[in-house]
Amino acid sequence: MAGNAFALPFMSNVNNYSIESCTFRKEICAYYLEHASVSHIQKHFYFFEEEARSLLALGLSIPAYDQLLKTSHFFNILDSRGCVGVTERARYFGRMHRLISVENLCPQQAENELKVRAAEGFFRRYVVPLDSKFIKANGESV
Repeated sequence: MAGNAFALPFMSNVNNYSIESCTFRKEICAYYLEHASVSHIQKHFYFFEEEARSLLALGLSIPAYDQLLKTSHFFNILDSRGCVGVTERARYFGRMHRLISVENLCPQQAENELKVRAAEGFFRRYVVPLDSKFIKANGESV
């Protein structure tokens, strides 16, 4: 039996999908790993990084997180092309890490989520402390 899940008898009705999907993956891989301009990929990384910073400044943490994921994607492409040396790798990771921690993407995203939930009236009514006893938000035990 082949190592392809689509070759299994009960999966025979999806073979067309597997062929189309395989073609798609081959073309995307060929583009990113062979044909895409390294300088353009680097520009995309820097563009998405700057976009994440500007979105954080506006208080839009979820779109900023999306932009951060895109920086990670373009870093992975650069890395797979062999265009990132050891010291550059540390620099790229540092840049992405600063967006998360130093520039407060995670805390800001949590704060924004609480503000949105409060505005929509979806605050949690109970808090679960470490000792696993339910306590109401006002401190009373349940």
